[in-house]
Amino acid sequence: MLNDHTTYFSFYHLLCTSSRILGCALHIVRRAQHRSTFRTVMLTIALSVFLLIMGVPVYGQEGTKTTPPPLPSYTNAVRYFSPNLDGTKDVMTIPIVITERGNLVAWSVTIYQKIGTTFKTLQTFSDISELERETVSFKQSLSRLFRRERGITPPPYVEWNGAAKNGTPMPDGVYYVSYYARDGNDNETTTPLYPIVIDTITPEATLVLSNKVFSPNEDGNKETLAITLTPKIPNPLDTAMIVILDSNEKPIRTYKTPLTKNIEPIVWDGLTANNKKAPEGTYTLHLTLSDLAGNTFADKNNRVTLVRTFETVDFSLSLPAISPNGDGFFDSLTLDTRLSSQVGLATWNIDITAAKSKNPVVTYSGTTNLKTSILFSGKDKSGTTLPDGRYSVGFNATFNSGNTVTSQPLPLIIDTTPPTLKARLREKVFNPKSAQETTRQLHITQTAVGNPTDTYDGAIIDENDEEIYTFPQTQGTVKANLTWDGRNNNQETNSGLYRYKLTGQDALSNTAVVITSNTELISERVNVRIRSTHKAFSPNNDNIKETTEFQLAITETYRRLIKNGSIEIAQKNKQRVAAIEFDNYTNKFTWNGANNKGKTLKDGQYFYRANVNFSTGEKIVTTYKSLYLDTVAPNVTSRLHTPVFSPNGDGTLDAFHVSHNHTPSMILPAEDRFTVQIKTATGTIVREKEWNEKLPQDIKWTGNTDINQTAPEGKYTYTLSAEDAAGNVMPPQTLSFDLVRSMPQLTLEHDPSLISFHPEANKTAMTLTPLLSDNKYFNNIAFVLAGGEKNRVIATQAALTPYKWDARTYKSPPATSRKKSTRLPPFKSGPYNLTAKAKFTSGITAASTPKPIFIDNIKPKVTLKHDPAYFSPDNDNTNETLRLRVTAKDNHQIVKTDISIFRRIQFDKTGKPFPQTLAAYKDYSPPFKKYSWSSAVDEVIRWDGVGDNGNIVESANDYIVFLEAEDAVGLRSITRDTIRVDIFVERLADGRLRIVINSINFKYDSSKMVGDYDSILKRLAVMLSRFPDYRIDILGHTDSRGTEPYNQSLSERRARAVFNVLTLRGVPKRIMKYSGAGEKELFIKDEVISDASLSEAEQLFLTEENYRRNRRVEFYLERPTKNAKKSSLQGS
Repeated sequence: MLNDHTTYFSFYHLLCTSSRILGCALHIVRRAQHRSTFRTVMLTIALSVFLLIMGVPVYGQEGTKTTPPPLPSYTNAVRYFSPNLDGTKDVMTIPIVITERGNLVAWSVTIYQKIGTTFKTLQTFSDISELERETVSFKQSLSRLFRRERGITPPPYVEWNGAAKNGTPMPDGVYYVSYYARDGNDNETTTPLYPIVIDTITPEATLVLSNKVFSPNEDGNKETLAITLTPKIPNPLDTAMIVILDSNEKPIRTYKTPLTKNIEPIVWDGLTANNKKAPEGTYTLHLTLSDLAGNTFADKNNRVTLVRTFETVDFSLSLPAISPNGDGFFDSLTLDTRLSSQVGLATWNIDITAAKSKNPVVTYSGTTNLKTSILFSGKDKSGTTLPDGRYSVGFNATFNSGNTVTSQPLPLIIDTTPPTLKARLREKVFNPKSAQETTRQLHITQTAVGNPTDTYDGAIIDENDEEIYTFPQTQGTVKANLTWDGRNNNQETNSGLYRYKLTGQDALSNTAVVITSNTELISERVNVRIRSTHKAFSPNNDNIKETTEFQLAITETYRRLIKNGSIEIAQKNKQRVAAIEFDNYTNKFTWNGANNKGKTLKDGQYFYRANVNFSTGEKIVTTYKSLYLDTVAPNVTSRLHTPVFSPNGDGTLDAFHVSHNHTPSMILPAEDRFTVQIKTATGTIVREKEWNEKLPQDIKWTGNTDINQTAPEGKYTYTLSAEDAAGNVMPPQTLSFDLVRSMPQLTLEHDPSLISFHPEANKTAMTLTPLLSDNKYFNNIAFVLAGGEKNRVIATQAALTPYKWDARTYKSPPATSRKKSTRLPPFKSGPYNLTAKAKFTSGITAASTPKPIFIDNIKPKVTLKHDPAYFSPDNDNTNETLRLRVTAKDNHQIVKTDISIFRRIQFDKTGKPFPQTLAAYKDYSPPFKKYSWSSAVDEVIRWDGVGDNGNIVESANDYIVFLEAEDAVGLRSITRDTIRVDIFVERLADGRLRIVINSINFKYDSSKMVGDYDSILKRLAVMLSRFPDYRIDILGHTDSRGTEPYNQSLSERRARAVFNVLTLRGVPKRIMKYSGAGEKELFIKDEVISDASLSEAEQLFLTEENYRRNRRVEFYLERPTKNAKKSSLQGS
């Protein structure tokens, strides 16, 4: 017996064979055309089944094995051809490569043309196997069943001539080819479209040569041949090849380049491909253009000549310089030229160019018949003689080969001008016997501009033009400076007038002569003296010593020989700052202290001297002498310590005191004089004193006169005057003061007597009013606070006006110590004494009687406690009364104490947490219950849960208690406590128990609970556990807003939400059920409050409260009777 594996395999083989039989039969049906096909199929199937049972093997179309589908492939590259019958790429050979083709039954290759977005079939190459034909006989079917069929074999390639099926040639453009293959199992594959390009257009281009002849012989002319190629239709896929052929048509150099839009010129440097120099001769450039489709273009008509031979020239001038001035000497020269060969001569030039110029002034040129000698007479084309100067003469010739012959430039000088001479005598008068060595000689300055071959002669001539002294001849240049000591060639010195004569001659006989002006020769010594009439002066427009006078004395003989001179004024560093110029003798000069620009100089010490130049060349400079310029009077600043003093021996202002700040004069301070006078109101001098050079820094007067008598009480003046050496007078300084000897009464009033420096207080200001019996000589008043710590000055002011002591803006005066200055700390709370102290300029001080005040910076102290923990005023005698322990105390006085009780609000109207502050609750609603006192409190309050409106606290709600106390300065303290109201259980008339809860908050328009619902339901679950024998009905309610059906559904969903939470808290489901009443059973019928006696905010609050109380959940507890039927309570 076969095992399970064998049985499974045989069954699997049976299934596979049966599917092959059916596949073969269906294939026959698809291919047959005769009516007997059905009978043939049935016989075939029957025979196959019979043979299968008998164990005869049956073969399908694919044999016994499934093969993968055929995979035709094609290289994904653009292919080009040109069906123009030129013998090159006239057909496109399309290879056929198909893998897994042993079972191939059909293949095809299709050519498409893309028109717009569609593809049109142009040509198809294909083949199919014999069994794929249209008619299949019964015999063929049987044969197919019992033999293995071999697939067809496609050719290695097919060829397309670029024509459609009807033989019409297709135009140039892009076409597409696709392969298709199918095997005997009907597996088939179609490849993507691959591009094929038909291109029958022959590429064209023009070739331009830069020269027909070039000479790569390193002479810089026509060294290379530039080949410019311009395609008619640029295509970077087309190729250009240029082959350079010699005279034997042998290629020596080849260039290739793509036919792009801008082709860089090809440069041939005359070298072959192996980098050797090509010989001279004629070369042909063969141009060939080709594209990817096999289209070609050829041009063999471009030729060029290559030359390498050099020509030479011998060029010279007959003279290096000429002087074309018509004097018969060196008027012209010849230009000589010898050229090695004139074969192929194109042009020749002889250019005469001025130095530092690019353009020739004279040019001889031609194309043939080069003259070997040309006469040049120094004239340009118009016959005008060229200007003197340096020139260069050059020869240049060009040949057809591109060779050039250039001679070296030859220098040429044209000179019709004699040397340029200058001579000058430095001294108009000189004295060989002078005391100054530098003035004993005549100094001659001369210059000559000419050629190096020029000669120069110098001589001293007298009034008769006779040369009395000659200097040695020089060539090429002259000695720039000469001196003559006054002696002639015979070594004699004679007074008189003399001149200097300079003669110059060049190599071309051009001559120049220059003669200077006269100079006088004399001898004698000179003496110069100067002094100032003032040691110091003051040019400040006060008409006192405004100027100083310089007195000049010079030896009389030399006064006529003064060339120029100056009185020089200099600073300490001897830098000149002013000068008085003169060119003839004057014995007096006045100076006003200004510089040469007319600006008065700064004060200080200056130095003056005389500086005189004489025509003999002598210069006399006297030594510096000192002079002072001072326009500033003595500078003294007087400061009166007090305008009043009282010499009564009390130690305060017993003496009149003046301090001086004396800046010593910068100019002669020792000659300053100071005078001080003290006068009565009538002008009587009671004290007077003088000082020289320095004034005392402090002067004090105790009230006695010069004769030591007591000065009477009254008004006095102190006058100080000063004068310096330059006559500057300081304006008198007068100070007025009073002398007193007698004390006013001072009182202080304040309102209120209480102040606080706490930022939250409202009594933060106190007005201090000083009253003085006599305010004469009043200086300032200070308010002093005594008590607590040290005495502190609150403020100091210079007016007898009320002072507002404002804690909000007050800053205590700084406390000064030796180390640092800091501000005192704030005032501490407690009692103080306030005193006013007035000071007088006379030195007297008055004080008021101390007044008591109190400073309160401490808030009241408040405490609040309550019991029991859960308040339950529901008449069950348990926790019916709430006890509040209230304490409010202050260190001074409490004026107000309030207890405000509010129902606790968890969320505001927008769903955000409600601020748990007294201000927020006051803004939202009036308190549910309030207690008030006008003093401190320390007692226990008993509350029965009834509010000021007569309502009792609501079941399962929290209430917040705020305790607020305010003291006499407006400082407030607030504390709070939370009262938890227990869940009320109400017994109804029918015996049921009812629990009403409206403190469970739901998300708006939702049954999702928010806020502190969990603690309420926990408490409720504990309470419900006390009634295990009761059944509980949970009933949800809404307010009247919204539609009735919607509110009904919402109340049910919220009741169910409470039901689910209680279940989680341990309340058994079996004893609970839930339902919704919607808006049918409103607790408050008239929800909207409209009362003109109430404000809009109060009406809105009461309306919202009615809505809230109607939104509630009620729990009804009922003990089931013994005859009650069992039912499910988990739902409504």
